[in-house]
Amino acid sequence: MDWKDSLGALLNSGAIPEAEETEFPNTEKENNASTSSAKGVVNVIYERKGRGGKPATILECRDLDDRQTRELAARLKSALGIGGSARDNEILLQGDQRHERLKTILKKEGFRIKGIK
Repeated sequence: MDWKDSLGALLNSGAIPEAEETEFPNTEKENNASTSSAKGVVNVIYERKGRGGKPATILECRDLDDRQTRELAARLKSALGIGGSARDNEILLQGDQRHERLKTILKKEGFRIKGIK
């Protein structure tokens, strides 16, 4: 008799009370629902000026506050495996990131891409 059978027998005998389903305010279902709704528009810009010739991709996130912008930047940098920074509702990603991976990640996060320049 393994531990699953032992627990099943205890549960059936009534020695262990069954757990009731409780609703917590921050459940996974609510988090998924909030990410599926549109969070705003992101404008994607590619730049090389003023950076010593090094390419950079800039995301303008006007619908987010400073904390949300930093959190999105952290998720994007981690998912893409690159460096970057966030400030003043802009996310700077190192390199040319105007490819499908960035678009897919932003759409999954609930953002609409306004334009890629």
